[in-house]
Amino acid sequence: MTIMLAFATKTYDDKVFDLAYEKSYQILKFESLSKFLISPHFMKLEAATAKRRGSADKVSEAKFF
Repeated sequence: MTIMLAFATKTYDDKVFDLAYEKSYQILKFESLSKFLISPHFMKLEAATAKRRGSADKVSEAKFF
């Protein structure tokens, strides 16, 4: 809305998109990403790439000397 108003009134400057960028980033970071990381789609991708990334199939015990 802010960007549309700035263009309609021709009162914009070089930073007119900063607000939209910030808002988009916040939505992606705090809403969309967290939902994606617990989604079945991501879990399937995670499982498919576990071996390639070097993840272990089981938990191993730490040995202390």
